[in-house]
Amino acid sequence: MKNKEYTEANRIGWNEVAPYHKKNRKDDLPELFRQKGFSTLDEIITPVLLDIGLAGKRVGQLCCNNGREVISMVNLGAREGVGFDISDAFIDEANELRDIADASCTFVRTAVLAIDPAGYEPFDLIYISIGALCWVPDMNRFFEIAASLLAPNGWLVIYESHPFMYMLAMPGEQNFDPEHPAEIVNSYFKDEPLVYNDGLDYYGMEEYDGSVKYEFVHKLSDIINPIATHGLAIQSFKEYSHDISNLMEDLEGKLELPLSYILTARKSM
Repeated sequence: MKNKEYTEANRIGWNEVAPYHKKNRKDDLPELFRQKGFSTLDEIITPVLLDIGLAGKRVGQLCCNNGREVISMVNLGAREGVGFDISDAFIDEANELRDIADASCTFVRTAVLAIDPAGYEPFDLIYISIGALCWVPDMNRFFEIAASLLAPNGWLVIYESHPFMYMLAMPGEQNFDPEHPAEIVNSYFKDEPLVYNDGLDYYGMEEYDGSVKYEFVHKLSDIINPIATHGLAIQSFKEYSHDISNLMEDLEGKLELPLSYILTARKSM
């Protein structure tokens, strides 16, 4: 299949799950964003972003979902934010939350690999968060676009699930053993996408019949090498044992496994 076919299939899948996420997530985002300065960013990533500096900055997020993190960065001091996402339904929700928060944000419905950086004012910071990279079939093109969107000295910040997690079975999968949740059952070096048609409701775990979707397993080298190739100098890389996916919470506090990471990189002049 071609990249466009993968991303179109995934667009349909994310549109399908949008109402389930709205119904099943614990946080009442419309009510919370009525609070001045509210942020959904957790206590791990917030100091990283504040240390880099958000005040007065133009920030963008690739695969922004419903825009909550873009709005949060603006609430924490960014001058303006732009979020890009493939899902029509989540972009609609992002616009609703933006209006409630009265935040200086713009949301663009697009496949990330289709973004033309020349059409946008350069960003001081590009943010990539949980569950973004696994839906993108081409890491080289992805980071070429991310680098091109950045202004000179601009920052790339990634806060994602660790690729190690894909070696484990997820709850609900056929080979998941609740007695041994940390058992390695999958190869780290998997080249073919994961293909499935079950749901994407990682909030309520509600089951529904969905369309076919394609998820991609990227090694750390698949992520780090394109970053360096496209003129971004890695500033820090930290690994964490906490889960940010809502899928592996049972492992937290039991085994010190790499479940998430934060990578920062900076564009040269």
